Amino acid sequence: MKFSFKSDTSQLRGNLKQQRRQLPFAISAALNSSAFDIQRHLKSELPKKLDRPTPYTIRGVQVEKATKRTLKAAVGFAGEGFGRLPANAGIPPSEYMSRLIPKGPKVRVARPGTKGIQVPANARLNRYGNLPRDYISKVLGRGGFLGTINGQYGLWSSYQGVLQLVVAFERQTHYGAAPFDLFGLSVNRLKQVWNPNLSQAIARANRTARRRG
Repeated sequence: MKFSFKSDTSQLRGNLKQQRRQLPFAISAALNSSAFDIQRHLKSELPKKLDRPTPYTIRGVQVEKATKRTLKAAVGFAGEGFGRLPANAGIPPSEYMSRLIPKGPKVRVARPGTKGIQVPANARLNRYGNLPRDYISKVLGRGGFLGTINGQYGLWSSYQGVLQLVVAFERQTHYGAAPFDLFGLSVNRLKQVWNPNLSQAIARANRTARRRG
């Protein structure tokens, strides 16, 4: 996906040599300011579009800064090859969030060597609607067991004398709606902030040039 916009760099003052020196600085500064503006916007939109996103998901919106050499900034969800994850991180935000954006993959396949994708059935969830950490081991410690009943493999437990499925383990899951328009939200915010950010960056570049001159 691509988009374009126009920028006015005529505010740069000085001779041509000075302008050429200042332009990469101004553009990289504007790119970074805009990238962090987009990051803040996406973080604020996540709770509006998704049901109780975790702090881990919100912190997953990260920025790769531009330099005067690269003149390229990136904003996205942390994952392999982008951003930083905590040392004890589980599934990267980029993996599950990719299924919640338009044109993202809609099928998740269980990783080889795992029991399957955990799908809560009659589990007690945390305030974010997810399985608490170590939940399965705690249920197993209270007499629950892993097994297949009527063709369904999962975590089973007896509650008030009734056997029930607590967590299903599926080989794949399907995602329907795409509630988080990462690209649309980012482009709309960029259109709002780019020109003001570029003007401010050019003003800083001009001040720097005057001090040097």
